Amino acid sequence: MGACGTKEECEKSCQKRASIREIRERLEIIFDRMDQNNHGTVTYGQAMKFLMLSKRDIHKCEKDRTREVTRAVKKMFACAKAQQCRDHITEDEFIAGYTNVLYPQNLTLIQLEIQLRKLFGKVADMNADTFNQALNTHRVASI
Repeated sequence: MGACGTKEECEKSCQKRASIREIRERLEIIFDRMDQNNHGTVTYGQAMKFLMLSKRDIHKCEKDRTREVTRAVKKMFACAKAQQCRDHITEDEFIAGYTNVLYPQNLTLIQLEIQLRKLFGKVADMNADTFNQALNTHRVASI
């Protein structure tokens, strides 16, 4: 027996395709973690801090990590189709943009989790308390 019950149940669960609803729910959680002030928008700066924290790679120097995260945030804003004159994206823009990227890939639930982790780092699978604790530690260390 696997973690999901019988071997058949586990195989079936691993092969289940992620529905649009499941994708949107995961994206809502990620957006909420980025939106630390709960204004319903994420600024460029908030997205940078979020990804710097979540995509920590101890093997890269700070300059390379910053360059990688800057590229990722630019892609995030482009994916959300935010107007270039704005320095923020709304939750709807974020979810619609990434749903349009992820849903057509016909991902299984496991593939979705892997893809979200690639895009948003370890925070994609962190629980909210652990993430907030790590964020607060990061804020104190940077002051």
